[in-house]
Amino acid sequence: MLEPRRLAAYFKALADPTRLRILELLAEQEMCVCELMATLNLSQPLVSHHLRVLRQAGVVRDDRCGRWICYRLTPEFVRLFRDFESRIVGPAAAALERGVRPSAVRGDPSVCERLRERCATPAEDRRHGAPGTDRPAAAAEPEGRT
Repeated sequence: MLEPRRLAAYFKALADPTRLRILELLAEQEMCVCELMATLNLSQPLVSHHLRVLRQAGVVRDDRCGRWICYRLTPEFVRLFRDFESRIVGPAAAALERGVRPSAVRGDPSVCERLRERCATPAEDRRHGAPGTDRPAAAAEPEGRT
């Protein structure tokens, strides 16, 4: 099952070209900081910063290798991205190959209005005003105040 919050944390951590390159390198083997420094031609503090971001997001883990610390991808990260690929990327690629199914709105624009009516909740009505009006709803008074 996809875990949207966890997946979002992974994507946030991967939103950097250097971290994506580190991910690519660690996909093949574990590496220590000095190996990553040499391969990426980056300073130790910069590589350590990127590894810390990836570690805090749960993308990589570190293990002591004698005097050094080696980094590798976490099994959880690999599992979740494999699941993401099978549930999102794979079906999307197949849909693109066979032609994406058109939205129901293309055939009947009133679909959106019916869906909007069905999905409206009283909480939304209070936040956004009564349906069909342009005025926002009045702010609710905090409890315990008069």
